[in-house]
Amino acid sequence: MKYLGIILIFISLIGCNFEKKQEQQDSIRAHELYNSGLSFSLQNNPAKALPLYDSAIILLPNEGKFYTNRGMTKYELGDTIGAFSDSYKAIELDSLDAVAYQNLGVIYGDMGEDSISLKYAEKVWELQPTINNLYNIGIQKYMLKDYERCISIFLEYLADNKTPFRDMAFYYLGNSYAELNDNYNAQRCWDKANEIAGYDFKTDMDKTKK
Repeated sequence: MKYLGIILIFISLIGCNFEKKQEQQDSIRAHELYNSGLSFSLQNNPAKALPLYDSAIILLPNEGKFYTNRGMTKYELGDTIGAFSDSYKAIELDSLDAVAYQNLGVIYGDMGEDSISLKYAEKVWELQPTINNLYNIGIQKYMLKDYERCISIFLEYLADNKTPFRDMAFYYLGNSYAELNDNYNAQRCWDKANEIAGYDFKTDMDKTKK
């Protein structure tokens, strides 16, 4: 019986080692598939990216970032329900996944649900207080007609001369001043937007809003 017990323990150890090795191989393969999918996503080819994300998730179903990227890929392919499902799954697996919250903000914003979009933009800012995320909150405040808050956010954003999207920021800043009947500052900001862009930026932007 003593030897039988030793044999059983040995067999059990072999089984555990085999399972661990299989898990490691699955993880490596899953990340390879994910990286291949990411490559296609960066090439703006969601149709080729999606099946690779699907395969990665089959092998490693608890990796949050897989769902984050698959969700946005589904959205690009017109599957809004699938995009929501994957984005919420990503947050369930990793409540600090700022990209998943950002994706939800984009989807809700595209649907015209500006209040919900702002909620997610503010969550992203909470997790990653970067200058670009501050810009996104400014846009959402403008869409919600909170012009005073929009002005304060964009003034903070533009305080750093190295920020991107400065022409756009000055444009929305000008629009916000105009909505508050401050025509002097509105024109000053629109002129600055035109100066940065190097052409009549305001006129072009006004056309896109019609």
